[in-house]
Amino acid sequence: MESDPPMNSSPSEATGADASGSNVKIRLVALSGIPEDTEMPFIDMPPASILCAQCSCLGPSLWRFPCGHGFCAPCFERTMPSEADKTICPIDQQSISRMTVFQDSSIQELAFPLRSLCPHECGETIRLCTLPVHLQYCDKLQDKLAIKRCFLRGMGCTYEANNEEELTAHETDLKLHRGMISLKVQELNHVDVLRNQVNEALASLVEATQNQRDLTNRIALLEGRLEEMQTERREQTRSSSLPDVMAPPPAAQPTFSLQLGPMSITTFGSEHHLPSLGATSTSRGAQELICPDGIFQWKLSQFSRAKFKERHSPKKYTSSPSFYAGNPGYHFKLRLHLNGIGSAGRGKYLGVGIVLLKGQFDASLPFPIHNPITVTLIDQSSKCPENVEYRLGDPSINRPKSDYVVPYIWHEFISFEDLEGPRFMVNDTIIFRIQVSPIQNGQQPAQAQGQAALYPSLG
Repeated sequence: MESDPPMNSSPSEATGADASGSNVKIRLVALSGIPEDTEMPFIDMPPASILCAQCSCLGPSLWRFPCGHGFCAPCFERTMPSEADKTICPIDQQSISRMTVFQDSSIQELAFPLRSLCPHECGETIRLCTLPVHLQYCDKLQDKLAIKRCFLRGMGCTYEANNEEELTAHETDLKLHRGMISLKVQELNHVDVLRNQVNEALASLVEATQNQRDLTNRIALLEGRLEEMQTERREQTRSSSLPDVMAPPPAAQPTFSLQLGPMSITTFGSEHHLPSLGATSTSRGAQELICPDGIFQWKLSQFSRAKFKERHSPKKYTSSPSFYAGNPGYHFKLRLHLNGIGSAGRGKYLGVGIVLLKGQFDASLPFPIHNPITVTLIDQSSKCPENVEYRLGDPSINRPKSDYVVPYIWHEFISFEDLEGPRFMVNDTIIFRIQVSPIQNGQQPAQAQGQAALYPSLG
């Protein structure tokens, strides 16, 4: 049987002791008969293979990874929770599967022969396997267990006694503890006040942050609305100015194609003014398009380019040329939202709106408008065409008080998936038709038929 080395042997001769003579303290966990978290000053340094690779504690077993690292039960639970099938080794970052992990129960057998000094500094050299027996007779430990402490040590009292009589006499001295208790209560009250102040400050900060966020969003909305109104005002200012009819027309590529029954015309440059059309135009020189039968057909080419331009422009819509639905007639134009409207329709549905403008004939026309209005997206396929049509049987549109009014908007006129298919888009071109029908003599204004997804404009 191996005998312990003599007590006067130098530390450098003992295995595990460094050159300075200090012993390494290792925390013990879950060892039978040994208090939890006892720190042992080992003379024989335990091998790294029997210590937890993360917290360096020593226990009865380790959960061993394929990479060789072992972990105590608490560290293993944190590294690989029970619901996880895989994890990463915190030491070398290797991927570990639960199926490859095993419990190494040989740790306690390897640790028991190691020599250590008494953890309570009695000076004895013991082996780990004899520590439970040594603790039963250790004088230093018994002295520590015999010390009695005041029950008000949580309040800051540091009194210790060797017997019950002295401790009882101390604990019944209320005068001695009154100041200590009062000071502790004041400290706790101060902490409560500080905690309440912190909570109030946090609540105020959250409220201020929310108010700031709401204000920022509101400012952004107002700025967007202001910019849109300024753009529309500039557009209407250009529309109200008469062009110089004697000036030669500038050379430009066509932007739209218009068709009135069998007659086909092309606009150049401007969206709002057309050359004189003889019998289909007024003689007032205003150069506004008049559709005697109330049918206006608009061919929008280069749809993708117009959609891209609208996406990066402050004006989030594309307008058709304005026209008069009859002679005399109401002044209309069509408005398309090529990227959708709002969060629900953005990027999903084409938005279509009817715009009623102030016209030359408004004084002689009845208001509100009860004429049925039909907006149609033309199906350009050759086989079994099916148009998308929305009809307002009785729109009841009042006379505009400003330059224009947008009485109706279809937020979900058609999905972009259907619109950009082969039926409605040919060569990057779509065709819309708007028809303002006359009211039959003696007929009451009809109720709206075929209406779907109608939204009154808020602007």
